[in-house]
Amino acid sequence: MDEIQQMITQYKAPSMETVKNIDRKLFYCKNPAKNSNSLLYKKLEEQKELAQKQKKKKADKGKNDDNTMDHGSIDDVFS
Repeated sequence: MDEIQQMITQYKAPSMETVKNIDRKLFYCKNPAKNSNSLLYKKLEEQKELAQKQKKKKADKGKNDDNTMDHGSIDDVFS
C-alpha cells in the first residue's frame, strides 16, 4: 500500500510537448480506411454501396427473368 501511495505523491504530469509528440504519432498511426473523415474511407464506402446496388439489381433481374422465361410449347418438347 505504501508503494501505491508513494507513486501517487511522486506523479508528475507529462509536459505539453511530450503529449503533442504522442498525439502526432497516434495521428499518423491511424488506419485511414477506418477514419470516417478520410477520403479513403469515403471512397471505400461508395464502392461498397455501388457493389450492393449492383448485386441487388442483378438479383432483381434474375428474379424477373424467371417470371418471364419463355418455356416454349409442349409440341417443341415432343418433336
